[in-house]
Amino acid sequence: MFKQYFKFIVRKLSRNRVYTVINIVGLSIAFSAAWLIYSHTSNEWNMDGYLKNSDNIYRVITRYGDEDFWNCRTNTPFGPAAKRAFPEIVQVARYFQKDYRIKIKDDQDFTIEPKLAFVDPPFFDLFEIPVIQGKIDTTVFSWIVFTETSAKRYFNKENPIGKTVTIKDGINNRKKNIKCQVVAVIKDFPANSTIQANIIVDCRQGIPYFDAHRGNYSLYTYFHILPTADLRAIEKKLPTIASNMPDDVNHYSHRLQPLKDIYFHSDHLREDELLRGSQSLTYLLWSITILILLLAAGNFLLIRIAQQDRDSSRFAIHKCYGASNKHLFYQLLGEIGLQTGVILLLSCILTYGLHPYFIQILSPEHIYPFELFNLSNFVFVGFICLIMGIICSILYFHFKHHVSREGVRGMLQPKPQQINLSKILTILQIGIFTSLLFYCTIIISQINFIKNKPLGIDTEHILQVGWFDNSRSYQPLKEELLQHPGILYVCNGMSIPFTYIPSIEKIPLLTEPEKQVDVVCAYGDEDFTNVYKIPIIESQEFTPIEFNPSPENNYSSTTDVWVNKKFVETFKLDHPLGMILNQQHSVHYRITGVTEDYHTQSLHYPVRPTMILPPSTYLLLIRYQPGKRQEILEYLQDLYLSRNPEYIFECKEYNYSDLYQKDMAFMELVILFSLIAILIGGMGIFAFAIFMVESKTREIALRKVNGASERQIMLLFNRQFMTKVLVACVIGLPIAYYASRKWLENYAYRIEIQPWIFVLTIVISLCIVLLVTNWQIRQASRNNPIDTLKTE
Repeated sequence: MFKQYFKFIVRKLSRNRVYTVINIVGLSIAFSAAWLIYSHTSNEWNMDGYLKNSDNIYRVITRYGDEDFWNCRTNTPFGPAAKRAFPEIVQVARYFQKDYRIKIKDDQDFTIEPKLAFVDPPFFDLFEIPVIQGKIDTTVFSWIVFTETSAKRYFNKENPIGKTVTIKDGINNRKKNIKCQVVAVIKDFPANSTIQANIIVDCRQGIPYFDAHRGNYSLYTYFHILPTADLRAIEKKLPTIASNMPDDVNHYSHRLQPLKDIYFHSDHLREDELLRGSQSLTYLLWSITILILLLAAGNFLLIRIAQQDRDSSRFAIHKCYGASNKHLFYQLLGEIGLQTGVILLLSCILTYGLHPYFIQILSPEHIYPFELFNLSNFVFVGFICLIMGIICSILYFHFKHHVSREGVRGMLQPKPQQINLSKILTILQIGIFTSLLFYCTIIISQINFIKNKPLGIDTEHILQVGWFDNSRSYQPLKEELLQHPGILYVCNGMSIPFTYIPSIEKIPLLTEPEKQVDVVCAYGDEDFTNVYKIPIIESQEFTPIEFNPSPENNYSSTTDVWVNKKFVETFKLDHPLGMILNQQHSVHYRITGVTEDYHTQSLHYPVRPTMILPPSTYLLLIRYQPGKRQEILEYLQDLYLSRNPEYIFECKEYNYSDLYQKDMAFMELVILFSLIAILIGGMGIFAFAIFMVESKTREIALRKVNGASERQIMLLFNRQFMTKVLVACVIGLPIAYYASRKWLENYAYRIEIQPWIFVLTIVISLCIVLLVTNWQIRQASRNNPIDTLKTE
């Protein structure tokens, strides 16, 4: 029996191989896209959930005064002091990560390791990292631990245990090489861990970050707290612990952030080295995925229902020969089951093969492999089987509705509802990919807008170079660099636009001192405006900081600053030059220049009041002549290495993608999924067009016999699809418009949704549909009507 069922199903699928291929390929692509999204988001939603005590682990976050943003770092002695003060704290682990130089052998050059971390010994117990080689012996001074992947990368097949490696900080203690002994190799951190260190080092070598005598706010501090503890009571007492710490910590507020909240709920925190995600992006990805699944499932149903309607006579003959509904259901179930098996196999192959490229787009800062055999993927396979089961049920009930006890006559009389269902599915398909096409057009237009919008500064032909020890020799260095004919201006300062949250100074209004305005702080010397070609409205001489220590002025200092036009407008300054601000505090600001407005952040934010402060940095900003980039780079590198032969020359340039990395990734994803939707929708419309032409061959032949031209026949059938496209646009475009408006609200500067975008979307949708259908209709209309009528 089963063998006969199998033969019958294979023969049927083979006879309808075009429909079969379209069904299998469409669902395989849709399920692969959904699987890739699911694989990534399941990691995100379970971030840090691999720990047994994850519900009881917290990170301490701090805020200075009434700043808008919190910081996720504490100073060195805070953690141990809290452990001594609160018996509810079971363990404390401190963590610090940054770029370090490392070399395995003395005769090698240093390379940059971006994920080197210093930790306390309790870190390994708190985060449950398994040791696969060696032993974490913290009695060894200056120990170092490698993850499995980093050990292979640095030592290849050698045994790293007991070997000595050299590390060096590129900024602090840069003249000191630290020798460390490898004591263990640990498992890589799980993909669903916010911490992704490659190398872990003894915290005793982490000076100045782990210097107990300095108030250096650099460390992540984690508490493992008893489940019965009163968290609010601990938070209220934390300031009393901090009051004994250095650096005027009485101004700091403290909170306990649950470990599981770090990934999705850290928008109120300044950027850090730990992984962060976006719930809104996750929801959007799943929304698009659901649309693609609906599109593919709609395709499958549309083609299968069309096949059932076409094969009504075959079902009637089966019924006449004694086949029951039960036997026909088993046949349908076997058919869907066989297709499901093939679809699962293709989906698995596609998902596994595409995962490396997909994860590069979605999460370039955290690349992890696709693990096929885990519980999460088995759940998704069950989800696919559930969808196919629902499709099978819908087809069966449609079949039961189609089957009549009256015999052959009843089965050969289709009901209007059957036609309406096909129309609804067709309109649903066209509506989904039309909506995605509109949304995709808006995103591409906005990205092009932010790419080309003037920033008020010229960021081209500027190099940012880290130059150590320039605080004592900056002016002679500047004069020496300016001797090069290709260098136009040199400035000591920080580059803009900022790729991080900028420093903010709260300055009271002159007319309402109780109200304070957030002012963005840019840092640069007198050539900052020349380097960035910022237009100057008016200016005085840029003078150094003046110190005026006297009781009358609160032992204050006066700093000369340049402000932008937005600053002048916000503070309502009629004659800004020479005006002294912030007189209630120990640092006064004297305005010595006014510039035009310029952007210091991405276009997500409006132009804000900004002042240029004297720098305290080792960074150089160098504007060079166009076409001289390579020459200037070689000159700077040779000069730098001649004075600092043991260090690595580092140079950066502005790239708008640094500001909009997430936006660019989002655009690529939307375009990718829109293309998938158009492909799946196009296959469905193509299959439906084939079916429609096959079912209308007699009508086409009769029309040709009665004098209808090929053009008239094509117009007649195309009109049906054009009507469906217009109805789909009426339904889908308002939804896409609303979603686009919500997304554009993330930008302070954005495009207006113009009417031409609606027209373009409708025209493209019509063109895609007509290109897909015209080929089949044209072929049918060119057939000899005599041959067609002889076979009917």
